[in-house]
Amino acid sequence: MRLKLPITILTGFLWLALTITSEATDPFISEIVAANDRSLKDNFGEDSDWIELHNPGTEPANLLGWGLSDELESPLKWTFPDVSIPPGEFLLVHASGNNIADPRRPLHTSFRLSRAGEFLGLAKPDGNFADKYTPGFPALNDNQSYGVPMMEAPTEVIPVHSTFSYLTPASINAKEKWTETNFKLTSNWSSGRSGFGFRKSGSGIALSLIKTRISTTKRAIWLRKKFSIKNQNTLDYLILRIQFDDGFIAYLNGEKVATFNSIERPKYSSYATNDNRDLSFFDFDLTSYIRLLKPGENNVLAVHALNHRTERNQFFVMPTLLAGRITAFDSTKQVFLSTPTPGRPNTSQSPPQPGDPIFSKPSGSF
Repeated sequence: MRLKLPITILTGFLWLALTITSEATDPFISEIVAANDRSLKDNFGEDSDWIELHNPGTEPANLLGWGLSDELESPLKWTFPDVSIPPGEFLLVHASGNNIADPRRPLHTSFRLSRAGEFLGLAKPDGNFADKYTPGFPALNDNQSYGVPMMEAPTEVIPVHSTFSYLTPASINAKEKWTETNFKLTSNWSSGRSGFGFRKSGSGIALSLIKTRISTTKRAIWLRKKFSIKNQNTLDYLILRIQFDDGFIAYLNGEKVATFNSIERPKYSSYATNDNRDLSFFDFDLTSYIRLLKPGENNVLAVHALNHRTERNQFFVMPTLLAGRITAFDSTKQVFLSTPTPGRPNTSQSPPQPGDPIFSKPSGSF
């Protein structure tokens, strides 16, 4: 079956008119997170686990009387109200145990998911399962998603340890429009491999990751990297994968696209608002900003890295940029996914070092 796929973004709707191939016709469980820490906030502001359904058909799929269950013997343990999934779209259900089946509100199952793995099924009103994970989905780590891969393996637009231009800013740089694509580098800027920062002593960021050392007295780093895109219209997703201590603001061709532990309008001398002790990679979904990209080499990723006032032992930032395309999918094939994408087409199978995704706004159910 060939269909046009509308991609639902948590902050709105982005109609990319993608053509994908699927043999499935009934709704199915497309993605789950059973140990949610920060991949998605529910309407109560909680990090409840979640289940995503996808309708691969060409007609709306009404779910009235359908059920979700974590028990094989009780297929209609929690039942849907009168809600429909438009063709090619996704429906989110929070597996919180709050038992909300009101079509006017975000949906919550009466049960929670076990991070250790368990049975999960989607049943039709007659009790027959349209889709099920049996004997169960596997054990999942924090923010790890499991489901049907829908994208090709990503291309590294900016690989790990790429060469960036960088500056530790001072008052003289305060008014510079350094995030813009047409900014001219001055003699104060240097060039170095990504993995910028320092560690004074003790445990923390691996010293092998620090490729460009900066002064231990610095609280901020400005980074710029020009990169090439052949044709932005061939891209279906864009991901900023970044490791940092303690905060940052990222800009794509001059527009702010991601932020963590930063005030709204940071100055050159600003500190991070909190200490980030999680030194794994984080993933930020930039798909809605593909529109900013230009064909050719005149694209710039700029990152303002921030250290926290109380964290003077280490400071670190290492950004990468990934891009890719939607591909044909098999609804019966489930794998560990590289990045949770609630409400959007799933990413590819998990690479060796997946990041932890961040979404800036609470979800709706559909």
